Formats: sequence, structure tokens, C-alpha cells
Amino acid sequence: MTVLPKRLGLALLLSLLAAAPCAAAPFSFDTTPGRLPKSVVPRSYRIAIVPDIARRRIDGTESVVLEVRSPVRTIELDSLNERLRDVRFDGRRVAAVASDDAAQLTTIRLAHTAKRGRHTLAFAYTGRLETEPRGLFISRTRGPTARRRAC
Repeated sequence: MTVLPKRLGLALLLSLLAAAPCAAAPFSFDTTPGRLPKSVVPRSYRIAIVPDIARRRIDGTESVVLEVRSPVRTIELDSLNERLRDVRFDGRRVAAVASDDAAQLTTIRLAHTAKRGRHTLAFAYTGRLETEPRGLFISRTRGPTARRRAC
């Protein structure tokens, strides 16, 4: 009777030892691939969007609390067919804003180098409601009451 528990214990120990190397590594933000620099990390967003479906456009405002992990002079955002205006970093106007729709990227050049720590980026924007399912887009419903709607 004592042989079975010993064998069961040995089998359990071997299975645990075999599974240990297969355990997933903990998530690491720094080593996870991504196209945007990791020196600036968004922590929270406040977004207001006003869609105009008839004109296929959106207007809105956004405020983002950022964690600057190392001093930066530029901030990059994913974007498509959006134009930013009244862009402010910690309440002060930025030096320049350039949007590249082909690259789906907006680059904000700050007036001064941002130091490590929490900061706020705020802006107003105008954008296009896309007809393809990317970003904010227009979708046509089906059926007898078909109409366009923003998604």
C-alpha cells in the first residue's frame, strides 16, 4: 500500500519539474514589440467625440495623462486622417504638430524637453469617419430600415 503513494508522489514531482520551464515569462512592457517609443506611456484618457455622420467627420477634444519615462522632445501618436489643433503640453502650446496619414502617425514637437514624471497632453481635433473598419468608421445597417451609423 505504501508503494502506490510513493509512485504517485514521484509522478507528481516529475510533472511539476517538467512544467516549470514551460511557464510563461511575466509581461515586460520594455521588451514587448511596438511601433511607438516606450519613453512616453499614456496612463488615462478623457475623450469627447461629436460625430457628424452626414458629413462623415468627427470633432472632439482629448486630454491624456502621460508618464514620461525618460526626457523627450517629441511625442508620437497613432492617428489616421485627424488634424490636431490647440495642442498643449502641461497647459503650454507645443512647438509643432505634423500628421502623416500614410504612416498613420502624428508627431508632436514640444516647446521644451519634458522631464520624467506625469504630464498632461490636451488637444482638439477634426477627423474623418472612415468607410473601412479602422478607427472610427461608418457602417451601414441591413434590412428594411437600413441607415448609416458610426462605430
